[in-house]
Amino acid sequence: MQIYAWIGCNSSAKFGHLYAAAATRPGNGVSVTSVLGGTSDNTGSSMARRLVLKTGLNIILACNIPKDSPMLEVLTRTSSC
Repeated sequence: MQIYAWIGCNSSAKFGHLYAAAATRPGNGVSVTSVLGGTSDNTGSSMARRLVLKTGLNIILACNIPKDSPMLEVLTRTSSC
C-alpha cells in the first residue's frame, strides 16, 4: 500500500519535484529518492521522509513550493505532519 500526495502553491498547479520514499529494514530508517525534477531539495525530501515515519506506508510525493518562501515551507511542514 502507498500514498500519493501533491503539495503545491501557485495557480497553475505545476507538478514540480517528485519523490519516492519507503521504510528500510532492519534499522527502521527511511530511504528517499528524487524521481523527477532534478536534484532533490530539503523541503520535499524531508516531508516525504516524515510521512513514511508517521504512516508506515510508502510515499510518492509531488512537491511544488517556491524556494523564496521560507514561511510557506514552515507552514507546509507543520500542517502535513
